[in-house]
Amino acid sequence: MLVTHGAILTRGVWRLPPHGLWFDAKIFALGGRPAATRAPSAPIGNTKERTNAMSVRETAQQAFKNHLEYLSSGRIEEWVDLFTDDGVLEFPYGPADFPKKVEGKQALFDYMRNFPEHFKVEFVDLRFHETIDPTLVIAEFTSVGQALSTGKPYNQTYISVVETAEGKISRYVDFWNPLVAAEALNATGDSSLYAAFDAS
Repeated sequence: MLVTHGAILTRGVWRLPPHGLWFDAKIFALGGRPAATRAPSAPIGNTKERTNAMSVRETAQQAFKNHLEYLSSGRIEEWVDLFTDDGVLEFPYGPADFPKKVEGKQALFDYMRNFPEHFKVEFVDLRFHETIDPTLVIAEFTSVGQALSTGKPYNQTYISVVETAEGKISRYVDFWNPLVAAEALNATGDSSLYAAFDAS
């Protein structure tokens, strides 16, 4: 390291501390004009911001993991509490008489309370897809189990798109195959499928 007239030469680069300018010492040696540039800038987004995004993502994904655990173990009240007060559950591919949307905690409880009486399942092969928004969860998983009323297998494949707010589920879009449920419950039509699922 060489210090002269307030400049510091380190590894072939001149640095002028008051201005933060850099000069390539090799250009001086060749008799050329110095090319001054600003010191390299810090990466976009500081460590605190990146850490916060990771924490938000982990919280959102944990809420989803809890959803699978509570539903498979029949803990419906705890499952409902994972949602915001105005949380929504949507079924884009549900049968004709299935509700397209269930909204609010009471409605969510009424809809899901009989699930443990109809299905005994374990959710496996969970895979999260990376999202730009850390509060958004996109997941693929499968269920392995059976319909209790028929003893038939209920092996379903799911894709879920879930929006969260402060660790609570605000919107859950549930993509599943109703034909698999119909086969497991011996349901012959849309109405009988929903009746079988909704019956206590």
